[in-house]
Amino acid sequence: MDFSINVATGWPRARVAVRRGTLAFLVAFLALAGTAIAGSRQLGIPATFEGGTTTQFDSISVANGSFRADDSRAASGSWSGKAVYGGGGANGYARGHLKVNWSAGDTVRYAELVYLPKGFYMALQGQCVLMRADNWDVYPNDADRVGIGIYRSDHKGHLFWLNESEGISHEVGPAFTIPAGRWNRIVVEQRLGTGTSATSRVYLNGNLVVSTTGQNFPGRPMDKIRYGIVAIGAGIQTNPLTLWIDNARR
Repeated sequence: MDFSINVATGWPRARVAVRRGTLAFLVAFLALAGTAIAGSRQLGIPATFEGGTTTQFDSISVANGSFRADDSRAASGSWSGKAVYGGGGANGYARGHLKVNWSAGDTVRYAELVYLPKGFYMALQGQCVLMRADNWDVYPNDADRVGIGIYRSDHKGHLFWLNESEGISHEVGPAFTIPAGRWNRIVVEQRLGTGTSATSRVYLNGNLVVSTTGQNFPGRPMDKIRYGIVAIGAGIQTNPLTLWIDNARR
């Protein structure tokens, strides 16, 4: 058995050469595999921008920027989503939202295709969060957050969790480089939890870049996940930022 990457999903896929006498073994193996993943949440239908709209998201939110369908660059099909932060240092974001219902103990998966243009890292002066689940609508003063962000300290991707009242971002696993000038598929798989039973994996373009155990979740349920330029370093980020996303899933 060897492995290739499914371009449409970003997940590894197996190529199996079936020979006489092995079919029964494969059937049994697949049955066991199905039992092993039963109860975990699979990636759902992606939110895309085909047709030139953002209507596949449950909602969008924009401040000091724009979030719209764009046909100048696409990972597949003819459209992608262009997220723009206008710069100037004021708080801003450009993001699409999907509803979730995540609690400690849940196994969740979320993903997106993201294109960082050449020059993105030169323009980046603070953090830029690319995907984030949260409960801000319920707890606007001390929201819990889980997601993927690029840090200003090393210009690398980080899986993180935090509670806003603490003011501390807890990193989960090692940092990883998200190349600019190409489409990148980021897939996160987590068993959410506040203790050692929690697990986290991140795949970048089909390669496992984070695999760790330990707390990855603040504790309170989350009801929304956001994609795009989800957050920036307000007061620090004076340069404009632009990126493209596609096939946002949860």
